[in-house]
Amino acid sequence: MPDQRPPTNRLFIAVTPPAATIAFAARAIEGLERSGVAARWTTPAQLHLTLAFLGDDVPDARLAGIAAAVDAVAAAAAPFAVEFGGLGAFPDARRPRVIWLGVRQGADGLGDLQSALAARLALLGFPPEERGFHPHLTLGRIDRDRLARPSAIDLEPLLERLDGLSAGAGRITQILLFASVADGGRHRYDSLHAATLRGAAAGSTPR
Repeated sequence: MPDQRPPTNRLFIAVTPPAATIAFAARAIEGLERSGVAARWTTPAQLHLTLAFLGDDVPDARLAGIAAAVDAVAAAAAPFAVEFGGLGAFPDARRPRVIWLGVRQGADGLGDLQSALAARLALLGFPPEERGFHPHLTLGRIDRDRLARPSAIDLEPLLERLDGLSAGAGRITQILLFASVADGGRHRYDSLHAATLRGAAAGSTPR
């Protein structure tokens, strides 16, 4: 009997970094790999900063409502400057599970987008994240088989060496709805909807 369940999606809402940041991330990943850090590295072209994760099995029927929520948030938010820089690890460099690239400028603007999305999505039945929002780009996830034994790599000095470098700057002008699709043992991120930030900047004079 054919599967009668409606199609579902693994969805998240995100912004994408500037080209200079993608290029920096590619160099950083290459350097960490050469130093012997074993991780599942993010493909630089797929880097994104997640504002909301909606779940693994969101039905197609909910896509229109989610897109409308994204549009509403984008209509009220003005484009803003962002600069990336500073590498770190969750939970920390001595017990790393995730290696990330941080935000030096624009964290407040990203936080405002995340809060506005959380409020809109809550009206659609998506519960807000319990963890605090820490804007970052995930560069890699440490292989779990390394976590069972002491790491042969001292990650702290490697991250500190890259910490003082600017990782690129630009402007955030869009919010995107993505689907994460399994593709040959990896995942690719397909953009389902994009909304341009159209709000007035603080201090600007309406025409």
